Amino acid sequence: MSTKPSGEAPRTELRPISQAEMARIIREAQRMRAEHVAWLFRSLGRGVARGTARLARALVARPAPARSAGGGAG
Repeated sequence: MSTKPSGEAPRTELRPISQAEMARIIREAQRMRAEHVAWLFRSLGRGVARGTARLARALVARPAPARSAGGGAG
């Protein structure tokens, strides 16, 4: 490989994409997106479940506030 410019850059042509290929690519992209969205919701659900369990444990472990026997305003 040389650092000197060699003149005209090589031209590469891409073949045209058929309508069937485009439809296949779109279906594959939609399937991949649906899988990713499902993964995100599963992950979110696990996080919410863990957070709810942690909150419940914290509330159960918290001691009840002391109440006065006099019935109220002090």
